[in-house]
Amino acid sequence: MKNLLHLTLLFLVLIISVRTQAPAQGLLSPDDRAYYSSLLEERRARLPQLEARVFCVLDSARRMEEKDALLFLFATSPLSDLVDRDGDYFQAVVRVALDARASARWGNDIPASLFVHFVLPPRVNNEALDEARLLFPSLLAERVAGLSMHDAVLEINHWCHSKVTYAPSDARTRAPLATIRNATGRCGEESVFTVTAMRAAGIPARQVYVPRWAHADDNHAWVEVWVDGAWHFLGACEPDVDLDHAWFAEPARRAMLTSAFVLGRYQSDEEQLSSKRQYTRINTLPVYADTRVVNVQLRDEAGRILPDAWVDFRIYNYAEFYPLTSTLTDRNGCASLRTGYGDLLVWAHLGDRYAYRHVTRDESDTVRLVLAGHPQHLEREVLDIIPPPPAMLENPEHPRAAEIARRLLIDDSLRSDYESHFVDSVRTASFASEFGYPADSCWLLLHAARGNGEEILSFLADAASANSVPALGFLNTLAVKDLQDAPAAVLLHHYRIALGNRAEDQPCDEMFLRYVCCPRIGREELRPWRKALQLAIATNPAFLTRNPVRIAAWVRDSIRMDSEANWAHVPLPADRSYELRTADETSRNILFVALCRSAGIAARLEPATGIPQYRSNDRWISAALEEERSTPATTAELMLRVPAHQHIQQPEYARHFTLARFEDGTYHTLDYEGDAIFDHWPATLHVQPGEYLLTMGNRQPDGSVLASMEFFSLDAGKRAEHEVHIRDDDDAPVALAAIDPALLPREDVKAWVLIWIERGTEPVSHALLDIADKRMQLDALPVQFLLAGDGVMTEEELQSIARVSLPKRFITDKDGAQALHTHIADQLQLPVGMQLPLIVVCDERGNITFSTRGYTIGVGAQIQRVLERMRLED
Repeated sequence: MKNLLHLTLLFLVLIISVRTQAPAQGLLSPDDRAYYSSLLEERRARLPQLEARVFCVLDSARRMEEKDALLFLFATSPLSDLVDRDGDYFQAVVRVALDARASARWGNDIPASLFVHFVLPPRVNNEALDEARLLFPSLLAERVAGLSMHDAVLEINHWCHSKVTYAPSDARTRAPLATIRNATGRCGEESVFTVTAMRAAGIPARQVYVPRWAHADDNHAWVEVWVDGAWHFLGACEPDVDLDHAWFAEPARRAMLTSAFVLGRYQSDEEQLSSKRQYTRINTLPVYADTRVVNVQLRDEAGRILPDAWVDFRIYNYAEFYPLTSTLTDRNGCASLRTGYGDLLVWAHLGDRYAYRHVTRDESDTVRLVLAGHPQHLEREVLDIIPPPPAMLENPEHPRAAEIARRLLIDDSLRSDYESHFVDSVRTASFASEFGYPADSCWLLLHAARGNGEEILSFLADAASANSVPALGFLNTLAVKDLQDAPAAVLLHHYRIALGNRAEDQPCDEMFLRYVCCPRIGREELRPWRKALQLAIATNPAFLTRNPVRIAAWVRDSIRMDSEANWAHVPLPADRSYELRTADETSRNILFVALCRSAGIAARLEPATGIPQYRSNDRWISAALEEERSTPATTAELMLRVPAHQHIQQPEYARHFTLARFEDGTYHTLDYEGDAIFDHWPATLHVQPGEYLLTMGNRQPDGSVLASMEFFSLDAGKRAEHEVHIRDDDDAPVALAAIDPALLPREDVKAWVLIWIERGTEPVSHALLDIADKRMQLDALPVQFLLAGDGVMTEEELQSIARVSLPKRFITDKDGAQALHTHIADQLQLPVGMQLPLIVVCDERGNITFSTRGYTIGVGAQIQRVLERMRLED
């Protein structure tokens, strides 16, 4: 018996010894350690300025696994992280990640490779790094204590939902703590926040991204977590009954690509789209959709194969052919993509040579292209673009559905309670009176600022003590998202220094506030760079004349370009680019503008092209950052007209058409989205001379597109006119099914728009926003709206939503118009438990002319066009 006890104790000692000694072996294999060491040594040689501030903490690593973790992050993190955060930050992140691995019940079950790639990194996508990874573990510890890995994931997602819900915003990705402060975020921000929370609890997680949908003009991001040996998906901040249940399951079956970025050299069974030295991009589409492989082979005019040429696999989205991914041909001139069953535009280029082809979803043969010296294309080419077919997934009632519905209400109430403490109109009025600001102007800014209102109040209070007159004007030059996450200290830094250094004869007008005083330049995080750059200008002989031409020459000659090091494309703070004398192209352009503004010179990134410009003699001049001569920004004139017979007389940029300029073998879309120049037609643009592509399209209710492309040249000093042809279907819509008219509400109208919604989901939010956008046009039509709830929402909620989102003629039904709903589902043969919203258009006799459900983009315009084609006034 004693011998048995002795052997048992010896065995336990051996087990404990193995478990406690294993981490001492480190996190990386010898081969990986050598690989990342080589990358880091290269960085140290190129960026000695970071040695004392960042890399030095390697020497204080407590044990091998900590040293391996720091080595991995320092070798692979984008340059923006290394210049924005010091070594102490990375060491703290590493230590909390290792602590999570040691304390979590599932920590020992996670392979080291998964921990390194999907738990350790603080970066998820292209957000700014903050202290979320250091703060979240203590906030989550009690919630997940005693739970399995599976249940912990579900619980963390409820915590995320109680903090953040969906709302659209601009393309700059907010950091997690700023997302919490704002209580809303777009899908990219929700997924960054949720992945950060999962990793903080020691759970491997990654963001999965649809670059663009094939059937709708939008994109989406969600979360995958590794649980008990397999990857599973979930909606970020969108708790559901279980893993692998989410509203996007159906649209994902129509995707042409879903992918994830993985920090470092990642080796697994998952297909790699690309593998760079610092990161890997994987193709996750086979998890979500049926796939096929599109093969491409390139040759030149002499029949020789072309290795190392670029092949872009593109889909129509936002009125352009957007590259899902780009890859180089191999030594046999071949490239391929595993994608979905929808149409593609394959665009190949090498230097200035290019060729393209529309590849339909039914084609299976290798696409063979010839790159000619002078590509032959039609002046105008008509294309019918077909996306993958729609999917119908059954979604029967789940045993936990009622429980989850109750939890969601609790989450919503917690978030609403937090939002109730935002700065309100009463406090704003009192503040405005005290400091001498117009109350209405203050409220517009503070209402937009949401959870950052205290910071905006702080800025306005301090600005009033100096010079209150331009303070509101300064805030109005910022993006809405800046109001929601910019610290008062950063805003005051720029405001005070810019005003303090303003020349006596320089008016404090819109030009000064927007292009000298304003810290917003591109999509960078706002940082206090102005004082450092003003000191640089005062002490650098090249800047003493404060001449933008000399500033451009210095930037061109002194800043070393390094796009690979900053692979995440998060712009470097301008003062850090100056300090390092290193930048990627975007960061370099931002540095030039920041130097000019610090010198009191009006400067900007040209809105459509992103080209850095400065103001001189009342003209914008493009800076010579890559060539020695500055050039005027406007050298060719293009007038765009709409054909008189065309139904769409107010085409929208990035919905009906885009304009792109040729450079380096491909056409680059100009960013005129939201530009007021297209509020009135015809529209005149002043652009650089060159080769241009006008892409036009009309998205149909089934997701297909009536598209066309027009190629033309613009000459310097010349004027050209082109028509924006938007193809359309003017025939009366075909009846899809029929509703018993007796089930329709008793109203004297020509047509009905019937809408069923549920509380707070992203598809519902998109649909309501789309309809609200077309409210004025829909008001002009003889149509009545019915807004039906899901039986959970109150009548007051429905009425409030209807007043904000729908035209004037509406009725509501909080009980869901059940008989009508059941009848329509039967007539249209809709799946059980279908995703809401359900939207149906029918005439007074009950003939259904339009139907959509779940995730749909642009539904307001689709409803308008269907109603117009029904000729209700006839």
